[in-house]
Amino acid sequence: MKGTMPRLMEVIMKNCLLRRVRLSGLTVSFLLPLALMSAFLPDAAFAGKPPLPPHAEGGYEGPGQDRGGYSGPGPELISAQEAAQREDGAWVALKGVITRSLGDRDYMFEDSSGSVEVAIGPREWKGQRVSAADTVEIHGRVHKDPARVHVHVKRLIKRQDGAI
Repeated sequence: MKGTMPRLMEVIMKNCLLRRVRLSGLTVSFLLPLALMSAFLPDAAFAGKPPLPPHAEGGYEGPGQDRGGYSGPGPELISAQEAAQREDGAWVALKGVITRSLGDRDYMFEDSSGSVEVAIGPREWKGQRVSAADTVEIHGRVHKDPARVHVHVKRLIKRQDGAI
């Protein structure tokens, strides 16, 4: 058998024999399908290559299309003032700027109508660096607490067009 996985199986079996370790039926029933499966997979499948980045998965690629997926109109963008007046749990999409940090995961988001607090977790940043000079589009849910109204951001997009 060629390939990395069969070689790994061989090493495991030899170590078990050298150390006089008895393989249980459960271990054999787990290792046998791996050995059989690896016989049909190319070596590249086990070459230790990193997985594809999320943006490289699926969709059409071709002229005029930098990555696959839908490219029509999205959810209607509303103002920060409108978002603050929506009911608790309402989904909103806003376009504006994040002007400052309020501590922890809370930030002040502003557009031409006013401002609203937003809560942005580490996953939503997705490694993007955003300053007060950058226009962003945020999608999230309105949360109304007795003390404040804020939008819990589920998606943050740094816009390249710059217009608010």
